[in-house]
Amino acid sequence: MSDGNIPYEPTSGWIVIGVNDLYDKNEWYDWLKEEKPACMIGYSIWVYHIDKKDFQEGLDR
Repeated sequence: MSDGNIPYEPTSGWIVIGVNDLYDKNEWYDWLKEEKPACMIGYSIWVYHIDKKDFQEGLDR
């Protein structure tokens, strides 16, 4: 993400988020919980890569 913010709505690209933020009580990142992390940094930082093609196919459903 170019602005350094984690999107509240589904998007494509690389997303890095702390697990505590992902599973916070709010529902802002629920869409991201359905994805599998590309990798983890330690135990608390998850890195996601949402492919643009896969993202578009999901929107078209």
